[in-house]
Amino acid sequence: MNATTFRAQDMREALQKVKEKLGPDAVVLSTRSVREKGKGGLPTGPTMIEVTACASPTTEEGGGGSAAPPPKSESQPRRKASPSRPG
Repeated sequence: MNATTFRAQDMREALQKVKEKLGPDAVVLSTRSVREKGKGGLPTGPTMIEVTACASPTTEEGGGGSAAPPPKSESQPRRKASPSRPG
């Protein structure tokens, strides 16, 4: 899974960049507001949105994968536990 970071003026533009590069099923891993740092490490310029995303796991695996493992089948049905009786 390769994560890619995108910066834009607003969230709409950032998500548009994500979809263009990674496809409509891309998964957003994180978002944050950032400002470029100038001389002396002080923030300068406008606040931007930074989005880190990756392609959908099913897209990366050729469409056959799944994010969650399949449920395990039980060979025998479970029985309800009977309440214990004092005495």
